Amino acid sequence: MCEPNGLKNRRRGKRDKSTTAPFVHSTGSKVEDNLMSKPSSTSLPKTLTLNPLLPSLENISLMSILPILGTLLVLTCALLAYSGFRGRTTCIGIDLGTTFSVAAVRSEGGGIGRVEVVNGREGIVPSVVWYGEEGVVVGRKAREKVKVDSRNVIYNAKRFIGRDSISKSEWREFELVKSPPSTLSPYSFLTGSQKTISPESVGSEIVKFLLNMTSVYLGHSQIKTAVISVPTKFNQKQRQATAEAFKMAGVKVTRILEEPEAAALAYGLVKKVGVNFILVYDFGGGTLDVSVLHVSEGYVEVMGSEGDEFLGGSDFDRVIMEKLVVDLEEVNGLVRNNNCQSVEGEEVVMCTVDDLYVIGEGLKIEISNIYENKNAVAKAECVTYDSDCNPTTISLSLTRKEYDTITEPLFDRAATPIHDVLEKLELNPEDIDEVVMVGGTSRMPKVREIVKRELKKERLNVEIDPDVTVAFGCAEVID
Repeated sequence: MCEPNGLKNRRRGKRDKSTTAPFVHSTGSKVEDNLMSKPSSTSLPKTLTLNPLLPSLENISLMSILPILGTLLVLTCALLAYSGFRGRTTCIGIDLGTTFSVAAVRSEGGGIGRVEVVNGREGIVPSVVWYGEEGVVVGRKAREKVKVDSRNVIYNAKRFIGRDSISKSEWREFELVKSPPSTLSPYSFLTGSQKTISPESVGSEIVKFLLNMTSVYLGHSQIKTAVISVPTKFNQKQRQATAEAFKMAGVKVTRILEEPEAAALAYGLVKKVGVNFILVYDFGGGTLDVSVLHVSEGYVEVMGSEGDEFLGGSDFDRVIMEKLVVDLEEVNGLVRNNNCQSVEGEEVVMCTVDDLYVIGEGLKIEISNIYENKNAVAKAECVTYDSDCNPTTISLSLTRKEYDTITEPLFDRAATPIHDVLEKLELNPEDIDEVVMVGGTSRMPKVREIVKRELKKERLNVEIDPDVTVAFGCAEVID
């Protein structure tokens, strides 16, 4: 059963009236146990002596004992519910993200209120789909295809879903074409194999992947409904297109939460005494969104949002990659496309632009983990080949000082939406009662320092993995 748990969003209530499908759903429960066997028509042996105080068995009818059995059934169900038993999970929470997607469920045996992320960290699935000749591949394996078949790989589809206009700077990595009239999104992707794929279709493949993963995790395939999340800035058409992606995957959307709302619900801040204003800082792989929520008498409303659609964790990877390219070219022009084949079965990180991008992400994570050390140095290696395909291993490094220098412009941009949203709502930093950090990029120590400094806070809500916070919040409202 999947219903709202009483927390309502006033603004969303008005918006839901215009959706094409209802987002509130309730189901009844059905008991199929064989409660009693068919009465035997044979009479009792004549030698049997009955207690004269008991009613004669001949006078006991099926109808007379049904109320007793019904009472026992109700008591049994009540005891199971009190102990936390919810039956098989049929509704899940899903965060269909720009860079990563996550599913979360209510634990069947974990007691009331327990939420689990499907497969933990391994369940954080890259929102990437490869349309190959032999079929569709989703997630990490699809991301690996970027090196060898990039024209048939689609990612960041969430940026395009349901949008009427798209600037060329946004789709320079893809070829876009007009969608068929029946498609909600006006633009679709044209793959290298000349397949026209709508953003909804891409989303549906990711949802199917999450459903299959969840079915294995739960041990059954009866997932029928989902509570989902969308960015606050999504208009009605984008919300409908997102719901359509789930419908195409065979899942009915019962409720749509705005992502900042889901994050606040994950931490239970809507019910916390003394909380009036919550700021949600959502810094993901591709975008930055800062939202302020107002809480009053159990209701939560997103008052306003500001952000940067072209700032995310991938931008930090890019500037590190660009530095590594310069470093290697200064040696002897080692960065080049390489046609030499590595030994079969051996994974070699080469000194090419594509692999340096991956190395940049690794160095970013490593330097963030040791950031407290001012003399921190992150290291990596790549392989290059000469004209005869003889390999040479090159050592790479990134100091904290170098990292701070090349990323300073990005960190400056990371503070701007905080100022903008507070100014727009005529609020001061002191008015914010709680701050929730969401998105993988919000893990960076310097990002957290910036948020604390700008909002004059000593503590941030970071206990839940920021990559799964939104999905966690979606699962929180499943009853």
